[in-house]
Amino acid sequence: MSECPICSRPSHENDSLCQYHQHAHKNLREAYEVWIHALDIDWTSYLDHVYAVDGLGSWVREVIEHIKSEDGSLE
Repeated sequence: MSECPICSRPSHENDSLCQYHQHAHKNLREAYEVWIHALDIDWTSYLDHVYAVDGLGSWVREVIEHIKSEDGSLE
């Protein structure tokens, strides 16, 4: 079984992330789909905006940091 690259927990099903970070990543993607219909915003700007929100959960924050440390892509 592989490990989550963020926290080293066991990865979730066929994902590279653990169940917690995978859930946070899924929520980020789904929310982005709503945001792009409401605003003219790209993925990187969206991540920057969400990251700056006070009270942001640690799993979401860690996922955003991981995405930005990789290639910044949606998948």
